[in-house]
Amino acid sequence: MDVYLKRLRDRGDLDHFQVFNHTSSLTLAETETGSTHTNYGSTGTITLTLPSRAIKGTRFKFVVGTAQQLRIKVSSAGEVFIVNGATSTDDGGGDLYLVADDEGESANFVCISSKIWLVDVIGTWTVVQP
Repeated sequence: MDVYLKRLRDRGDLDHFQVFNHTSSLTLAETETGSTHTNYGSTGTITLTLPSRAIKGTRFKFVVGTAQQLRIKVSSAGEVFIVNGATSTDDGGGDLYLVADDEGESANFVCISSKIWLVDVIGTWTVVQP
């Protein structure tokens, strides 16, 4: 068994391997690591904010389930997205986000250091700094 899965099983955290379909915006908790989040069933833009206290190894998967904007937002100023090798840093407003709107597009986020997220995407995701 994968060491990561074994550690989660031993802690009783395997329930985090769940899929959550969101129809409204919210902030994720670091304890939800390993879970998948979609906008399936939404009728408009959904913004999911990353947890503010994410530690190294925290991971989330996001999938566009409905052809509406799914936005993945930083939780605080100065956070960094490294998306397929391109680095984007929040300008201090805590409003940097990644967005996609075509069914089936997905993004895997892994916290590699405090406030730094390594992101691997499938489909067309756009980094936005308002």
